[in-house]
Amino acid sequence: MASVNPQSTFPTAPAEPSVSTPTPLKWRPFYLRRRVLLGFILIFSLILGTVETLLVVSNKNSGIATSTPSNHHLWVNGPTAFLTIIAAIWARAEYQSKLIAPWTRLSQPETPASKSLLLDYVSMSPFIIPFTSIRNRDFLVSITTAIGLIIKLIIVLSSGLITLTWTGVQGSHPMVLQDQIVDSDTQLHNVGTLPWHIIQESRSQNFLFPDGISRAYAFQSVKSDLPGGVETRTVVQGIINTLDCEKVEVKLRGAMPPNDSNNGQGLNLTINSPQCTVSKLKMGGVQWSGEDNTTAVINFARFTRTTCDGTTGDAGRRVFVIFGEMSYTRDPSQNEYLAFTGTLKKSTQLLCVPRYTIMNLEVVRNGTQTRSITPLQVSTTRTLDSVSPWRIMDALFAASDGVMSPYGYYYQQSIEISSALVDVDTYTKTLLKSQWYSGQEVASLYDRQFLQGIATDYYMQFSAIIAKVCLMRPQSTDITGLATVNQYRLLVQAWAAQWIAGLVILCVVLAIISLFLVPREDILPSNPSSILNMTSIAFYSKELLRRLRYAGLADDKYLDKYLKGKAFQSTTALDPATGQKQFCIIGDGDAEPAKQASSDPYHPPLLHPIFRSSLCIGLVSMLITLELTLQESNKNEGIGDAGNDSYLHYTWTAIPTLVCGLFALSLSATDSCIRALAPYMILRKGVHVARMTSADLLDASLPRILYREVKFTNIGLLATTTAFLIASLFTIFSGSLFQVLPLATTVPTTLQALRNFDPYSFDSSGDRDLAYSSVSSTILGGNVSYPRFTYDDLAFPELSSAPSLGTIPNVRTASIPTIAAVIPAIRGKLSCRSYGVSKIRTHIAWGNVTSITHRIHQNPLEIGIEGEECGISHTESSGYNAILSTYPNATYFGLASKSNANTINGCSELLYIWGRIDYKANPIVQHVSALGCNTTFETVDADVTFTGSQLDMDERAPPRLHQTTARNTSSTKLHFRAWFSYMYLASLSLDPQLLDNFFSLLVSSPWAVLLSDLGDAAASGRIAAAIEKQHGIVAAQYIAQQRVPANQTNNLGLVSGPAAFDDRGRYNATATYAAGRRRVVQDATATRILEALLAAALVSAALGWATQPRTDVMPRGRPASIASVLALIAGGNMLARWPQPSSTCDKDDRGLKLWMGWGLVPDDEGRACGGRERGGDEPVWHLRHG
Repeated sequence: MASVNPQSTFPTAPAEPSVSTPTPLKWRPFYLRRRVLLGFILIFSLILGTVETLLVVSNKNSGIATSTPSNHHLWVNGPTAFLTIIAAIWARAEYQSKLIAPWTRLSQPETPASKSLLLDYVSMSPFIIPFTSIRNRDFLVSITTAIGLIIKLIIVLSSGLITLTWTGVQGSHPMVLQDQIVDSDTQLHNVGTLPWHIIQESRSQNFLFPDGISRAYAFQSVKSDLPGGVETRTVVQGIINTLDCEKVEVKLRGAMPPNDSNNGQGLNLTINSPQCTVSKLKMGGVQWSGEDNTTAVINFARFTRTTCDGTTGDAGRRVFVIFGEMSYTRDPSQNEYLAFTGTLKKSTQLLCVPRYTIMNLEVVRNGTQTRSITPLQVSTTRTLDSVSPWRIMDALFAASDGVMSPYGYYYQQSIEISSALVDVDTYTKTLLKSQWYSGQEVASLYDRQFLQGIATDYYMQFSAIIAKVCLMRPQSTDITGLATVNQYRLLVQAWAAQWIAGLVILCVVLAIISLFLVPREDILPSNPSSILNMTSIAFYSKELLRRLRYAGLADDKYLDKYLKGKAFQSTTALDPATGQKQFCIIGDGDAEPAKQASSDPYHPPLLHPIFRSSLCIGLVSMLITLELTLQESNKNEGIGDAGNDSYLHYTWTAIPTLVCGLFALSLSATDSCIRALAPYMILRKGVHVARMTSADLLDASLPRILYREVKFTNIGLLATTTAFLIASLFTIFSGSLFQVLPLATTVPTTLQALRNFDPYSFDSSGDRDLAYSSVSSTILGGNVSYPRFTYDDLAFPELSSAPSLGTIPNVRTASIPTIAAVIPAIRGKLSCRSYGVSKIRTHIAWGNVTSITHRIHQNPLEIGIEGEECGISHTESSGYNAILSTYPNATYFGLASKSNANTINGCSELLYIWGRIDYKANPIVQHVSALGCNTTFETVDADVTFTGSQLDMDERAPPRLHQTTARNTSSTKLHFRAWFSYMYLASLSLDPQLLDNFFSLLVSSPWAVLLSDLGDAAASGRIAAAIEKQHGIVAAQYIAQQRVPANQTNNLGLVSGPAAFDDRGRYNATATYAAGRRRVVQDATATRILEALLAAALVSAALGWATQPRTDVMPRGRPASIASVLALIAGGNMLARWPQPSSTCDKDDRGLKLWMGWGLVPDDEGRACGGRERGGDEPVWHLRHG
């Protein structure tokens, strides 16, 4: 075959034939084709869209899915696994860009050898490549390498992209409306006193309105099966009441203090406004306190109803509100009725009309608390046809009038607000007490807007209670609401997502730029990644081969020096023998061969024993560290506190991924290096040509590489690649190695007694009677939670938490603590005996009968009980324990001593009588039972669980009594007989039944018995238990009113015992924060998987090292450079064996062996056979076919 005679200088190119001939260039990198890069761009765009979509979904739905700490690995590791696959695929494009860079340079004229023949990006560190390639203007290499590094960075970031977080999740949940608004005012005429008691307690420190009532609205109650503490959001119907007020002028007609002669109506005014005139309005007089011939100035306030002159019906009705200053001068020389001269010094007054509206409301509740109520803007409003706003206002007055004041007449009262006395009626007393806040000045009541504001707020609040009680009836209706349930949710971290999105966008931009840099046409005859292909490519480059024939054993310095200053170019030249264009490399300058070179074998740093041993030691250290930290995490519920810094949290996932990524990168670099040297290690031992065709272990997919290594039966290569394959999984599982979890934290603390019980200060007063009765009424009738430091029949000392509870080191005190302590409590108990029909005599006296209390009874039922005759006069009209009026439409009756049924007496401290009558039956009294009880009190210790630093009782964990600690109190005054009373309990209208306020609550409270049980003899036991239960609740509230400051307690015997506080009044307690510490917890599953992977990688890497100890087979550190490969080929006889350029060999040649080593120079013609040289006697390092 005639050789091609390439030109020695670039300006003169080989002559082109007159007719076109096929080009010998048939190969270009597959992964650098535009359609493949467009596929990568599409994948990057999908990643970008997926990340942003996941972020939006996570923000909208409080996470993308619900999981558990033991079952979240797929979501957390999934993104990392997917990106690892993308990185592996992109590595092919990155490798091919490095591979073709020197050849692309050669296709340009006058390319220096340093940027072509000597350039080896394949063996270069990936961290150096971007800078070197930019300096060489090989921008395609810069871009692909940069994208590869960016993907690795994204893999690290992806380890913290999705985290398992304990958070609230809002979703739809089935619920039940428990009532509906009814178009009827019937109940408004029988409102009872419960609304008044509820508003009395509305300003209590820990008062919560009953379900369905707020300070402004009455709304439908909703029930669900959700656990306590879950936030719900529902749309219900609600009623809001308000006052439309106008300013009016007043004139004092006369003023006198209240007395019997004027029936309290000592204030007479004339009212004028453009809309209404009232010529004579009489109200409760303002009290006088002063001396004769002096002037006394008194603040006063009134809230009353009136009617405009000349009007009828609701249209002319008004509510008059006034606050003023009245002065009296008394002249003792005048008679009692003329002695006072009153002057209205100043005042502010309003005339108001009530209104109400029904609208749709969005109600947000958290457990038993209503967090917010928002009227829906798009909702339509309405009123009820049968309910006038004035019926609601009248019910307000009726509820207030139904309460018997302990102060005497309802118009003879004064209260103190902001250190000033104000004379009030019953209504303004409730108004000011419920709406007045500390820091306000009395003078502000002279501001009309302020006065209208508190009057409106008072009416809104009072009427909301009335509307709930009187305008809603039980009825179950299924609805769907929203519930925010705390769950472990997989949250997409916003900043990690945005960083990943930014880096992916950068990848897209760089990939788009690469579209304009990749070769558009084939650039080489074949893939230059294998030695056989390089032999084929260099077949016609005789001049270059002649230059490099003695350079087989040259090191990098020698080749650099030899080729320095020389330029080369790849081109196609015409082969005269075949008339075809052939690929060749031509160069300028001196074409003399290099002198014989001899260098020591070069040990690549990545395969040096020091590096490989360090890598193995690092893997062992990683294994030991993981096991030790796992044991530490299990022992201490985590390995450290994470605090609230989300960036710090991220480091716990990013650092393990980064460390594991470095191990994976090291094993990958080691594997790439050994695979690059694998063909030369194989050639050192000799290999058949047929097997050498599969020696390309770099530019192939990983499965194909593994297949070829198995085919070579080279355990070292297979083990090293297996180690790399296993290492590629490190980053996938390292992302879930550590997770930040909220863990319960328990810390010791103390509870300080602020107010305690003094056994010698127990007393009764009107204020205290009214207070405990109102509290008891709201509990029993309004289903309100127990006040703080009381529960059921227990009354505890008033406590405060330690100030340090909110500043505990390393504890997230923003979360609500649960505080447990052993606290003593006082409870009232009843010692009772029951009376059946055989012990009770009854008699109905027809007509009207006057009792000894001067009360007139209609058709009275007289009841006498054998054994309860103490103090009873055995006259015909008074020889009974109880007398009550009866009516034909009544069925059940029930009354208790010390209640508003004041015609009941007996030997027992408390006597309860109930039964059933039927006017149409014989006998009329169908059933009667009685219970006589005496009161006792005892102290008992209890395990108490409080919630929050305000020490609210956790009703889900009620106090657990230490029954063995029960002991009698040391009090001699803690006794109910003298002053305890049921009289001020709320009265619930249950007409036509004959029930006093105690029994009306007994059949209506959350612990109620059925009304029909009052007529059932078999139910006597249940009724007795209910009476004891209800009495215990009332007694506990009575006891709670007797607390005094702890430093005033002069006898602690009342609460002494195992739980007694120390001499500083403190109780030992423990505070538990359910999410008190955000702890970094090591995941056991991820740890075991990662440990298994590390161990497998360690064994594989060690096995690869043991079976391939000698990797110093080449004298150069750039084995993949064009000059390095051609120097080996030029020194051998491979070109002589193949008369035609081909990457394959004939069937006859497939059994021949290739060998690399030190030998004789082939003859000039390149002909050899049988393993013998025909000429030449200089030994060279070469690649030989024989």
